[in-house]
Amino acid sequence: MDKGRKKRYWKYCRISIGILLSQQEAASMIPPLALDLKKDDLVLDIAAAPGSKTTQIAMHMENEGLIIANDISIDRIKALSQNLQKMGIINTIITMMDGRKLYKLNLKFDKILLDAPCSGTGAIRKSYKTLKIWNAKYDK
Repeated sequence: MDKGRKKRYWKYCRISIGILLSQQEAASMIPPLALDLKKDDLVLDIAAAPGSKTTQIAMHMENEGLIIANDISIDRIKALSQNLQKMGIINTIITMMDGRKLYKLNLKFDKILLDAPCSGTGAIRKSYKTLKIWNAKYDK
């Protein structure tokens, strides 16, 4: 797809928001905003799955530049891949490796996002079920 056509397609996708809607917590939207993204950036998202921040990064980059979206679990990679496809993201390469070994790619990234998986204790405020199943050992 030539560059002009790609831009028109991406603008169309943004206008047709009814089919490209992704729900995420407000707090999850902040880390990508802090990156001050540019269209031609090379971005590494170390713990990318399930992909809401990755798709947000792609949106801010207008689906240009390059994103390396990494995670360590095949099940999480499947969810990431599905979400990227569903949202029409075409500027992302998915890798599956331990984030501590990504230096072996020998790439110099403009921006790096590591929003590490957590215990989910922030969800307690909105879900009594989460409070019931939460165990303090997960928070260590």
